[in-house]
Amino acid sequence: MNPTSALKFQSVTAVSAIALGLIFAAGAQAAPLYTDQNFSTFPTGWTLSTPTNTSISVASGAPATGTDTNNLHFVDNTNAALASGKVNIDGGTPQTGIVTLSFDIKMTLVMVDASTNQYNKMVMRIYDSSGITNSAHTAVGMTFSRSAGAGNSSSKLTFGDQGGTSVGFFEPGSWYNISITLPAIGTTATSVITITGLDGAKVYNASNTLVSSLSFSQAFGSSVTNFSALSLSTGSSGENTSYADANISNIVSVPEPSAGLSILVGSGLLFILRRRLR
Repeated sequence: MNPTSALKFQSVTAVSAIALGLIFAAGAQAAPLYTDQNFSTFPTGWTLSTPTNTSISVASGAPATGTDTNNLHFVDNTNAALASGKVNIDGGTPQTGIVTLSFDIKMTLVMVDASTNQYNKMVMRIYDSSGITNSAHTAVGMTFSRSAGAGNSSSKLTFGDQGGTSVGFFEPGSWYNISITLPAIGTTATSVITITGLDGAKVYNASNTLVSSLSFSQAFGSSVTNFSALSLSTGSSGENTSYADANISNIVSVPEPSAGLSILVGSGLLFILRRRLR
């Protein structure tokens, strides 16, 4: 073999291997923006509101299938209080690309009264960094609640969108995983939120039929410019009968890697391979 040809062949092979490695690296998930998968102490970086008769504390008893041993316990046991917490999910820099956020949740029925319109309610929203918390700045809004007369409400809780419209039911006292895909700002895509049972917990659709998971899509508010904070609260500012008991664990937010690197490296690899074939 011509030594020069052999050298070119080895160089092409080496560069191709590097290019392939970069492509696979670009396809892998990036480092988490925020994660707390074992609340051994009360987490830092949270903004809290714990009025009289409410509390946010660290408790033991995370999902048996997970690696955690502790979780955040939100309690609101009065119709006037509102236990709430907010944490940045953007690593300190507001994100505009695709972000995946996931966490585990368990809610417990603490009040059963058919004459009450709404109770055992937890509201969750993802806001931009404007500091404004109205619907125009909400990228995702969810409710977990027990509504009087909602389906088989004596044994199930409601999973709903920001406005409280039910998309299905889940079991109180069981752990569930929530996965949220936030599309890139400026695209026409919508957020997709999915709830899946853990450790055999059951999920039901809006028709009260057992399903493997529940999902719903939600468009951004008109003024959302980035993804910044996950806000959790037991009840809402306009809700006087929350009486919620909720646990949160396994919070992690991960940005999707830039597709630009994959395209650039892939184009380079194609160019190299084309030259090799000549």
